[in-house]
Amino acid sequence: MNYKFITIVVSVVLLLSCSQAKKTDIATVSGKVSGFIPVSQNNATVIRLTVTDVILGEDVEYETLTGKDGIFSFSIPVISKSIGRIGINAESYYLAYISLTPMEESKFEVFFDEKGDKQVNILKGSGFTKSDLEDISTVSMQVLEAYQNRASGKQSFSPDIAPEAYKKDIIDEWDELLSIVDNDKNLPAESKTFIRLPIKLFYLKNDLLDYKNAMHDRYCLLHDNEEKFNADDFTPIIPQKSYYSFLKDFDLNAIQYVFTNDYYAALQSILYQEGLNIPAIGDTPVKVWIEAVKANISDLMGSDSGLFYDLLAAHAYIKQFNADKTPLSKQQEENIKAYFSNKRFVEVLLSKNEKCIGINEDIVALENNKKNTEKIVLPLTINETPSVSKEELMNAIILKYKGKAVVIDFWATWCAPCLNAMEKTKYFKHEIRDKNVVFVYITDASSPVEEWKEKIKEIGGEHYYLTEEEWNYLSKTIRFSSIPTYLYYNKNGLLKNKIISFSSSREMRKMIEELL
Repeated sequence: MNYKFITIVVSVVLLLSCSQAKKTDIATVSGKVSGFIPVSQNNATVIRLTVTDVILGEDVEYETLTGKDGIFSFSIPVISKSIGRIGINAESYYLAYISLTPMEESKFEVFFDEKGDKQVNILKGSGFTKSDLEDISTVSMQVLEAYQNRASGKQSFSPDIAPEAYKKDIIDEWDELLSIVDNDKNLPAESKTFIRLPIKLFYLKNDLLDYKNAMHDRYCLLHDNEEKFNADDFTPIIPQKSYYSFLKDFDLNAIQYVFTNDYYAALQSILYQEGLNIPAIGDTPVKVWIEAVKANISDLMGSDSGLFYDLLAAHAYIKQFNADKTPLSKQQEENIKAYFSNKRFVEVLLSKNEKCIGINEDIVALENNKKNTEKIVLPLTINETPSVSKEELMNAIILKYKGKAVVIDFWATWCAPCLNAMEKTKYFKHEIRDKNVVFVYITDASSPVEEWKEKIKEIGGEHYYLTEEEWNYLSKTIRFSSIPTYLYYNKNGLLKNKIISFSSSREMRKMIEELL
């Protein structure tokens, strides 16, 4: 068991009522920082508000600076009630969770005491403060421990258990964990709900919707030590439609689920379930496809309306992008624009389509230009790390290239996605070599020095090799935990984009053009 379970349990949303909006509305969040505020370089405090995109489940981060009076404000586009996670400056933890409601204002204040400790008070709207979250985390850790103890015995479970018996085992298991929450005498009801919902969602995605893989894993564990063992010799049973009667226990229209990553994984998993027999969306009009899906599964869902069906349709297109690597047809684009009255759905799907096109273009270009890229040698510069404090390091690096657009690439020699992205963009970078843009590559001591020196000969560009301390500081302040991560600066040295992971040369080209 890894730490993902902890994240699922504690990184959830408040219990909110849900009504699907017909357009993208604005939620306002405002407040004030007061007390014994530490003096920062620009005499302002950075307030961070992280919101999970309702359609994709991806985090979107907003930042603003307080004014001289400590006052700040956000205007956040939302399509339904949602939740914002509040952070301050470069600190990695959240101080509070606060509700975001279309066309309404939420307010909170942050007070620094003489020791620099922070107290958050929610003045308007509902939410959880840091102390509330700490209490929730304590109970969540008890749930995690019980889960680990129970999971450790699963190795001996039979791979031949029938779907209905398996379902009963899973439901009994989550009931046992939920009883830990329900029996806690210190947590208020709202906090208990905060923990209960993602526990059930965790089991939905990882167990109930994963019967075939679960049986296959059990078979492998049972026979792994056998000399002639072949995993392909075992074919799990395909659950029948009646197996999925558990879906009505989840109310997947509830907005409470929409802000956990497992919700979106569950949507994809539902589309793949052979027993549910949900067709590919193809060129079928969205409304017609949804009506057909409702006729097939609404009895299992316990509902034939709500946000779930629109999200499922959106993910039917996303499945096409991810699994089939197939962009939208012209008819599909028209269908999307005609059906989704909420323009956010249209923006997201067309953006995902652009990425799919870009990925396909990269595949073709990589093959077509393979011989050409082998001959390309991009200019290479190995730079000494500027002799400044770690707090000034990034500014010093950017300042060196004043007047040019700068693309920062955080990477490592052991990072296969980093190297694959460099290979895909090599010809593109050669094409724009005369443009006013510079590519800067930053790695750290996790990349062996000699291996790094060899790798960069093929990469070209401007290179920096940081200490572990310098890298850790930048990853914390810039807030990235995976690589490749890209920063896009304009000619004036202003950060315009931060992108986690590589999508396509098309996306990179578009963002660079916006910088020039």
